[in-house]
Amino acid sequence: MSLPKVGLNLSGLGNVSPVEFDINTTVEGFLEEMPRRANNLTGGYFGLAILIFNTIYLYKILADKSQYGLFRYSRLRAAGICTGISGIIGLIMLNIGYFVNLYHVVIFITVFLIISIWVGKSER
Repeated sequence: MSLPKVGLNLSGLGNVSPVEFDINTTVEGFLEEMPRRANNLTGGYFGLAILIFNTIYLYKILADKSQYGLFRYSRLRAAGICTGISGIIGLIMLNIGYFVNLYHVVIFITVFLIISIWVGKSER
């Protein structure tokens, strides 16, 4: 069984201009420019996206999902711990200058406080 020849017309690729990257050659310049470009690209939601991904990743590690699993935290307590850690990371990133919006970090700290109060009340 043979395959027929497939012709490729590559003449349209002659009009494509190369992509120009304006990246600083120094590491310091690149690290200063990266969060600015990421925030411009995402419309200011770069910090929120990083905090959400961090919370989901930590929740998958800490939450007990199976009856035969290792010793892990309950779902509510794991959610509280994850939002607390993400809030701390958000404060550090605000201090460094990677995040530009304090509102996103305050959301995670508020959720952490609400869950902490809820866990404290439910254990009594």
